Amino acid sequence: MALVGTWKKYNIRESETETESFTFTVPENLLEGHPDYELRGQEKTFTQPKLIEEVIETIENAYIVVKAVAIHLEDNNRDQDQIDNNLAKAFRVNILYNIYIGENERKLNFISPYIADQNSEIFYIDLGEIDNSNMLSWAYSKLKTMRGFEDLIDN
Repeated sequence: MALVGTWKKYNIRESETETESFTFTVPENLLEGHPDYELRGQEKTFTQPKLIEEVIETIENAYIVVKAVAIHLEDNNRDQDQIDNNLAKAFRVNILYNIYIGENERKLNFISPYIADQNSEIFYIDLGEIDNSNMLSWAYSKLKTMRGFEDLIDN
């Protein structure tokens, strides 16, 4: 089991010349002492450098192998935080994977991938999303939804 095809690595950087402005309404229910307390109910605009997405690496013949899938409960004090006590979206899933330049490299040099397993994609999920499914199959399907993995197919 693997993903094959074109893999891209993206970087997001701030433009040195272009900016973007965002306007939002400051919530009415801010606590006294909040920095925007005096602006409650008013519109506020802030400007920041425009974010530019760029491809910084492309592997045309990528061969990607999932090395590990781990599920962790991201718990908190639900009573204190006054949030819903169900566990929806309370699980973090890490997917570790290796990237090889082609299937042949994987066969000949499996212990030295082009990009090693320090790569980790993190998702927050409801356990029902993976209920009764093979974790590895789920991980490969989930990776294909990530930016840079869109052009990969199952092998």
